[in-house]
Amino acid sequence: MTVEIQNQVACAECGALIDVDDSHEIDGKPYCGDCTVCCESCGDYVRTDDAKTSDRGDCYCESCYDEKFVRCEGCGCEVRRDHSYSSDDGNDYCPDCYHENYTRCERCDCEVSTDDSYTDDDGNCYCETCYHDLYCHCESCDHEICNDDAICIDGSVYCESCAPSGGEWEAGNFRPVQSSRLVGSRRSFGVELETSACPDYEDLEGRTIFGAKEDASISGKEFVSPILSTDAGLDAVNQFCALAVSNDFAVDSKCGFHAHFDVRDLCTAQLKSVAYAYHRTYEAWAAFVSSSRRNNHYCKAATWDSVDLQGISDMEGWQSFTARLDRYAWVNLHAYNKHGTFEVRLHNATLDGEKVCNWIKAHTRFIDGVRNKTFAEIDKMFGHTVKSAFAGLAKLWDDTELTSFYAERAEKFGTTVTSREYAAA
Repeated sequence: MTVEIQNQVACAECGALIDVDDSHEIDGKPYCGDCTVCCESCGDYVRTDDAKTSDRGDCYCESCYDEKFVRCEGCGCEVRRDHSYSSDDGNDYCPDCYHENYTRCERCDCEVSTDDSYTDDDGNCYCETCYHDLYCHCESCDHEICNDDAICIDGSVYCESCAPSGGEWEAGNFRPVQSSRLVGSRRSFGVELETSACPDYEDLEGRTIFGAKEDASISGKEFVSPILSTDAGLDAVNQFCALAVSNDFAVDSKCGFHAHFDVRDLCTAQLKSVAYAYHRTYEAWAAFVSSSRRNNHYCKAATWDSVDLQGISDMEGWQSFTARLDRYAWVNLHAYNKHGTFEVRLHNATLDGEKVCNWIKAHTRFIDGVRNKTFAEIDKMFGHTVKSAFAGLAKLWDDTELTSFYAERAEKFGTTVTSREYAAA
């Protein structure tokens, strides 16, 4: 019962008489100043016993305190909420404890317990699944190897230095010809064709200039061309594909077809233009392949954009930029530092000579056509839709049959890139 004497009331906590003007009403009851504190954040008064005091000595109501602070699950210290880290299981941490206990996978960006993470030789951290998707260890020396570079013999995996000889051979010699009428470019290129099965593949040694390599990520062999160019390069590709088909070679979803295009003749500005043009036309190129290849872990969409490219002023900057990029991008600029090439990894695995050769024609002509364009000219050339990008590609290709081939491919995979109707390929 509140006792009021003239202009005074009794504190609901301690009973002391206080002037009404000096009292603080909480939940309809008066309290004296000794029994209340003012919240540092919202300015409301709260009973002293109900207040929360920060480590700095500031007092808050419970709601404001919980909005501003958490207790670290690791060390128990108080942390400002906007400076704290929350783990995926809902626990809050100070920055030091969070980074001591958790990291994020470099590849899929999921949260990983530090104890369960895997670190590659470059110091990048991965979850278990992503690490084993990318790397294995040599059976002999235990050295870490990229799966693409691993050599698998009789179920054991080796690095190049430790691999027993046998089962492989180097690509042979290639002689270009004068004519480039079919390919439409003098630019050099190379082809890597992965297989899931290649019975009696040893019979091909000496019958093709393609070499045979082991690859731990596939169940067959990887067949690699020498550096090719001119129409003779297309002939070499068609010859190998014909041999592969006649020998009942096969591919599956784990296999890839990777094409390298020589860009060593390009200056920094031209390299940037070609890279930007690829970035602007990704949706069009992706329309030519099945959904299983789009944003596949082994041919992901690029994570860089025009801002990153514009910041590059010289060849040293270009090499530094490409060295940091993921080699498993759909257009792998990282390959420049090792091979002087752009590696295009987007296409489905195939042993169809026409598909391989058309992909080579499309990209060599594309690189030639955009290398001297400014970013603004590239924007104008390809527009902002898949159809406008395809129209720009068709103009660069200047080849009715090639244009029809890719319009039909896109239609087959669910994208109409022209106003004309095409039957499925």
